[in-house]
Amino acid sequence: MQNISSAQVCIRIHGLSQEFWRPKILFAIANVVGTPISTDAASSKPMVERTFGQFARVLVDMDLSQDLRYKVLVERKNYAFFVNFEYENLPDFCTHCNKIGHYFEICKFANKPVNNTEVENQKKNTKEGRKERLCTSEGWQDKTGW
Repeated sequence: MQNISSAQVCIRIHGLSQEFWRPKILFAIANVVGTPISTDAASSKPMVERTFGQFARVLVDMDLSQDLRYKVLVERKNYAFFVNFEYENLPDFCTHCNKIGHYFEICKFANKPVNNTEVENQKKNTKEGRKERLCTSEGWQDKTGW
């Protein structure tokens, strides 16, 4: 598990007409999500060599502790329109401890065992590798079928 909340994630920008598929414009739009790093190969080609798909892709360094944005208003002279964001390969992120690598539902810092017997049982099971256990709002449970 990493102790940082920042990750590099590709975002897909949907609903963008061809004249806006320039790196400078794509970076300005992607800046709403985080710090743009690069565009994909298709978006980086000169306009005459480019094949246009259904979305532009931008690699962004983003803070996962912030709310994800799925839509942004792009304003141009005399008109405005919305574009939609789709995130590719978002890492697991816990909103409780702000760490990458797991979700809140299985955060070991969110729900601690309440008595020493449960703590000892957990240590025993972990050391011997007999069972994997999951910490839930109801307490510790054996990991089966998830």
